[in-house]
Amino acid sequence: MHQDRQPIQDLVVMWKIPHTTIAEISSVHRSEVSRYINDQTVSTNDRVRIEQTVREIAEFVSIFQGQTGMRPDLSDISNLRVGIEAVREWRTEQQIKQDVAEAAQMFTQGGAQ
Repeated sequence: MHQDRQPIQDLVVMWKIPHTTIAEISSVHRSEVSRYINDQTVSTNDRVRIEQTVREIAEFVSIFQGQTGMRPDLSDISNLRVGIEAVREWRTEQQIKQDVAEAAQMFTQGGAQ
């Protein structure tokens, strides 16, 4: 029905993300998370929040496992929020570094006026 949901559904299965965790982090009712996962209709706002949350949890779990070799406790919501925020901050820092490098390259190539 909703083929565009398949990548998110795959992340939920691959990383074994509990529906209750998705609901808690995204501030969406657990029943709406289940409706989303089961290809039923959910509001656009809930869909966006669920998808963003799943992507962020999956990214955090991937980084955490890559760095520590361990799986984080996805039922520990407060620490999971801290981890997700740390990944967001890291991504922002990386984007700033990239923007500065591009600006410096433009300047040294005479592109800046």
